Amino acid sequence: MTYNQPQHHAEQLAKARAAFKQNPTPALSSAIRRLERALKWKPPELPKGYSKYGAKMGRRDNIEDPDAPVKFHLVRMKLVDGGYDVAGAYWGIGDPMWRAIGEDEDMVNEMFIRAKTRYEAKALVLKTFPKARFYK
Repeated sequence: MTYNQPQHHAEQLAKARAAFKQNPTPALSSAIRRLERALKWKPPELPKGYSKYGAKMGRRDNIEDPDAPVKFHLVRMKLVDGGYDVAGAYWGIGDPMWRAIGEDEDMVNEMFIRAKTRYEAKALVLKTFPKARFYK
């Protein structure tokens, strides 16, 4: 069974709402708001990954300020047709691909990582962004 992040958030949200009905606390209220935001968030669409000459080989990282305390969304990328992302860039076959997206009002930091688990992907982001934090 694979991990499905939106389904996990929906299940956690249902549990938090049920617990809140039994015992309304500020902590549960905060958890409900956080889970509702997580369910609404969608990663920015990937730009086209191909041209008339064929597919791009992967994508470039966009690293604005590695010393900034950026909070990242970490999303497992769906690869189709033997190693292409949904917008057509070629990644090949191997460990899962992860996309780390950290946005604030001034900049967007984005990295593409190959890692077996979310934990390994976080560790690789932290090598580049030592002050990084992650959304759950």
